[in-house]
Amino acid sequence: MAGAQRRRRPERRSSDVWREHSSQQYLIAAAIVPGDQGEWLLSLEVNGFLGTIPHLIEPVSRGTRMVSHF
Repeated sequence: MAGAQRRRRPERRSSDVWREHSSQQYLIAAAIVPGDQGEWLLSLEVNGFLGTIPHLIEPVSRGTRMVSHF
């Protein structure tokens, strides 16, 4: 709509979303970013820990390098 103002949704904090869903859903995003020696996959898991569990990350990182910070 031309000239109509878009309604802005109030900002929601990740902790609010986490409480609302009682940790039943995972908030995960991923993007490819450039690096000095090639591209990296940067993933962000909001208020989570899946990227630190060995049996989940080992298959994903096989043949490459993975950095995880919790």
